Amino acid sequence: MTQQQDLLTILDEADQEGFELREALRQTIAAFAQANDISHATLAPLLVDLAVDSCALDYLYKTKKPSPAGLKREFERFRRETDRLVRSNQRDADVIIASFQVACRLAEALEPEAGQDAA
Repeated sequence: MTQQQDLLTILDEADQEGFELREALRQTIAAFAQANDISHATLAPLLVDLAVDSCALDYLYKTKKPSPAGLKREFERFRRETDRLVRSNQRDADVIIASFQVACRLAEALEPEAGQDAA
């Protein structure tokens, strides 16, 4: 069983759906970035910009009488949630680095196998 499958067994059904949606979106974005030669440094602000647009659109679609003050409150709520996410990732920096290093070692270990399959 892979690490991802282990994680999915731990998550409840709602979390699994969110995890699967996030992973599908991540893969789509990664493919788009690779196809368009977009660096991670360029990609991050583009995604934040899209997130802010999505926040605004959500407010505008769900509100009968949208107002500048209401949109500002929505942006403030979004900023708080985003700040909370960044702080959480800061606390988990060691885990993030360790996970990245494991993924890199796994990819390196699988590379010779891919080369053998092609031969």
